[in-house]
Amino acid sequence: RGCEKPELASADAWRAYQKRMTDSLRDLLGEEAVLTRQATAVTGEACTEGQVVVQRVAYPSEAKLAVPTVLLAPADRSGKLPVTVVLAGDGKEALLAQTGPQSPRELAQQGSFVVLPDVRTYGELFSTGGQDAAGQRQAWERNGIVWGRPVPGMAATDLRAVLDGVAARPDVDASRVTVVVRGSGDLSLAALFSMALDVRIRGADLDF
Repeated sequence: RGCEKPELASADAWRAYQKRMTDSLRDLLGEEAVLTRQATAVTGEACTEGQVVVQRVAYPSEAKLAVPTVLLAPADRSGKLPVTVVLAGDGKEALLAQTGPQSPRELAQQGSFVVLPDVRTYGELFSTGGQDAAGQRQAWERNGIVWGRPVPGMAATDLRAVLDGVAARPDVDASRVTVVVRGSGDLSLAALFSMALDVRIRGADLDF
């Protein structure tokens, strides 16, 4: 499957091409089938661990679904912080346990507001009730076909919902968002799709 190289001789032609491709992406991801948010945000108590403040929250996404998320901020923060969302195939708890260079805790110490969400089919939002991991993954993919919602599309919906929740905080600059993905091609796709649909995401470091 392919398409011919577009003729982009002017800014208007470029904008028209962008809109056409963005509309096509929304259709492929099943954006029209996204359910209205019904859940309420849940915010846990913040605690200081060394040089980092850690807080657990749950942000509303589709219908009654809430995305479990860990927030990390420098203990000596001041002003509005840029946002770094970190996703990994192992989920947020594995990320939270990491230390050293480029770990979420280190990024927070360096001045970022770090967001660790478990979007759909990862971490807390992986299980469909069974015990077999491969079978559960197949169940998610099969259900996604029935719903017209590919798995990376559902993850992208959750990621953008988390950004909506984070943007409401007075201590972050939601116009400066970077997404980092480690160890997951599917999550990298979800991040890339989110970046195409959400202008708040200005940069990405994706591991395919």
